[in-house]
Amino acid sequence: MSLLGAIWSLKRQFPFSTITRSILRIVEAATDALRSQYRRKHVDVRGDAVYASIENTRANISEATCRLQEDVDRARAQFEADKAAADELKGQKAPSLYGMKQCFKIAGNPKGKTPFERILDAMFAQMMAEIMRQMVEERQRQAREEAEKHLYERRKGMWGAEKCLKVANPAQSTAR
Repeated sequence: MSLLGAIWSLKRQFPFSTITRSILRIVEAATDALRSQYRRKHVDVRGDAVYASIENTRANISEATCRLQEDVDRARAQFEADKAAADELKGQKAPSLYGMKQCFKIAGNPKGKTPFERILDAMFAQMMAEIMRQMVEERQRQAREEAEKHLYERRKGMWGAEKCLKVANPAQSTAR
């Protein structure tokens, strides 16, 4: 049922003045709500900081391009430094733990022990050396993953800066 149909059915049941007043109140409430929503949406953007920065960039295109080029150079330098660090980590090998293995062997090998105890000490030395080797390899793997993550972030930043510069160059040529 439409709004008009509802009004006509109410008109038949109640006197006209009561219906008119209630309808006017409903309409006023709806229009007040719409008016307040319109006021909230109708905001002057010229006072906004983003608008001011856009206007400043339009006025000083060459300075903006120089700033963007500096950003690209800085991002490229950071990317290259992170790439060198990641490549260095990839080239590293796990250190030899032969010396530590010998320390465990010497510490657990006094001369008064039985052959069985010496075998147990040698096995303990091997086990501890293997645990240490695994820990070192795990740390190196985590460091490589972290370096690759930073490298990815730097590459993303460098590409973003290059895109901004590419967009600004045609804008600069059309503004002249």
